[in-house]
Amino acid sequence: MTQSIRVTLAATAIAALSLAACSKPAANGQAGQQGGGFMGMGGPAVQWTTFTDPNEHSFSVEVPVGWQVQGGLRRLTTQDVRSEIVARSPDGSMEVFLGDQSVPNFVMPNQMTEFAGMREGSPYQIGYGNVAIIARYAPGDVFARTWGANRISRVCGGPRQIAGAPLPQADQAIDFGYQQGGVQASTRSGEAKFDCSWQGAPGAGYAFATTLAAQVQGGAGMWQASSMSGFASRADHAQQAADILAHMNATFQLDQNWSQRQSGAVMNASRIVAATQEAVSQSIKSSFDYKNAVHDRAMEHWAQATRGTATFNDPVNGPRELENTEHQWRLRDGRTVGTNTSTPPEPGATELQRAH
Repeated sequence: MTQSIRVTLAATAIAALSLAACSKPAANGQAGQQGGGFMGMGGPAVQWTTFTDPNEHSFSVEVPVGWQVQGGLRRLTTQDVRSEIVARSPDGSMEVFLGDQSVPNFVMPNQMTEFAGMREGSPYQIGYGNVAIIARYAPGDVFARTWGANRISRVCGGPRQIAGAPLPQADQAIDFGYQQGGVQASTRSGEAKFDCSWQGAPGAGYAFATTLAAQVQGGAGMWQASSMSGFASRADHAQQAADILAHMNATFQLDQNWSQRQSGAVMNASRIVAATQEAVSQSIKSSFDYKNAVHDRAMEHWAQATRGTATFNDPVNGPRELENTEHQWRLRDGRTVGTNTSTPPEPGATELQRAH
């Protein structure tokens, strides 16, 4: 696991390492030596340079030469440490992000929280200045859908999920990494894919997330988004953005000197990074073909938005492009009728499901 690591340990005090975010701009945009390049599908060869955390020199990651890069380490508390990297292309067609400093840790609702009148969304003090939010556990694909839509909407309007799935192959590698780091916990990884509106043109987005759940002292359940990354881009640049995201995940590494100066929890996290940094990258590279899937779907939805239509699944005639109303109905005589209410236009009408 790479860009965002949150290690939950069952102890009197919960040791939480959150390499998730600091939005302070990096000095001079990027630093380091240029590396080799690759030819991203649909784009020119990319040359790389090393970006180093400007605050504590805690990590480094390879980013494309010439991109605007912001990021660094931020300490919310002694044990809540977060980093975030945001890289944006010079032509404004792509934004790639690793981590998200705004995402908190979570505590699962239980009888104690209910008795105290604490509902989902309420803050929960977990000790040593650390604050979590009460929320039901969400596996990686569910978290990627909700968090991804929110994160992508910052730069690409109206994101709409068009695909998503769990990624058990990533869990196997990540769970092994946690075991190597001395943490016994179960992870659930997943992804979500979106179309959106990028500066008035068809856009695409992607989110990967791993969530980790563990029992803490007293039996309460705590969970964290231990890995978050993704991108938003113009639809015709989505494949190149995916390649860059995979490369950044693969090259993220903690500084060993920095790790040795930290607490035991942070040192464990360093071992986790070393053992699992390829898992996220390989999942991203192997799980989709944006050129054929996301780009084509984004272009289709964009064209339909211009025409004021949408695709609905007709159980008799298959997918059909119809007027983009809230509901579409197939009447008994085979005709279709669109309405903006959930009331059938006539008895026996069958509602058609909107295609994603």
